[in-house]
Formats: sequence, structure tokens, C-alpha cells
Amino acid sequence: GVSPEPTNYPTDFTAQAAGISINLDWTDAIGDELPNAYLVLASTEDNIIAPADGTAVADDTDLSDGSGALNIGYGTEMCTFGDLGTNTPYYFKIYPYTNGGADIDYKNDGTAPSATATTADISVILSQNFNDGWGDWSRINVDGDQEWEIDEIHGVGDTPCAKCTGYDGQAYANEDWLISPPLNFDNTQNEVLNFWTADAY
Repeated sequence: GVSPEPTNYPTDFTAQAAGISINLDWTDAIGDELPNAYLVLASTEDNIIAPADGTAVADDTDLSDGSGALNIGYGTEMCTFGDLGTNTPYYFKIYPYTNGGADIDYKNDGTAPSATATTADISVILSQNFNDGWGDWSRINVDGDQEWEIDEIHGVGDTPCAKCTGYDGQAYANEDWLISPPLNFDNTQNEVLNFWTADAY
């Protein structure tokens, strides 16, 4: 059956910048009608409008156009927007909802919890998400038949990832390198390397 809208908003909604990512967390809503999930809306302006019942909002992790959205299941109590602009304030609101599709029912009355955070004032020297192939990165195969490949399925968010495995029906010995283009640190300081990594499936 179709559930009524959630009774309450979540509490303790906070945003914290980590470089050019912003981590959000909250405490799940309580009450008679619990949400199935939450819609977290993001904007570079303090102009977020409540979503309309009956219209689901798709995930949008690209905030370069000024806005974004994430649907996060009940019980997760956190999410992250990454690859943001530097030294930029971002604004967020969170809306609990029940049901889905044409039956989606947001709690959109009263005052939705809001949070804001400003990304670090840094310059990105090099960024690679493998959306457009290998770019200027070099793949070096020293030993073994298995080589680096772009994995469209197991990446982070909506980007693929670089994958190398020595497993092909059984384990094989391999030595492979993925090397960035040369970087000149003469004119920068306090350089930081950030990357996502995964192993063992």
C-alpha cells in the first residue's frame, strides 16, 4: 500500500568540508511514520526549493551547474558530494519521503533542516576520473598477461575506475604500474594526494 508522508524531519543535519568534498550527516527521523529514504538537495546558492509530491528527483552528483541531489536510504545517516569547486560555499537541505515514483510523498511542510559548508581554498594540480579514457597517464606492464583496464561498473559515484587484477580464472603473477604525467611542485606547497581505492571485489 501507499504510506502517508513521514511524520518528522531528521535532526542534527550538518555539513563539513574535506578539501573539495563535503560530508553530510544527520540523525534519522523518528515518529509514527518513518521515511523510506531522504532527498538531499545541494546548491551553490541559498535558494533550495522543497520537492513536489509525486515527482521523484534523480541523483545528480555533478554540481558544476550549481545544483545537485542524492537519494539516501533510511539508516545510512550520511552522504558525500565530491569533486566540488574550490573556496565555494554550498547549501544543503534534507527531505524525508515515503513510497516512490508517482506515489512519492515528501515531508515538505514547515522548515526542512539546512546546512552549509565552504570547500577548501586549494588549486587542483591534476585530477583524473577516467571518464574520457587514460588521459596523460601511462600504463606500464612489466610482467604478466593481465593489464590495466577501465572498469565502467565498479567506480565511485558516476565515474569509472582504473582496474588491474592478476586473477583470470586463477591467480597469475603480475607487475603493472599506472603512472601520472609529470608534476611540477616548484610553485606549490602543502601538496595533498587524494584517491579512492578498492580491493578484493
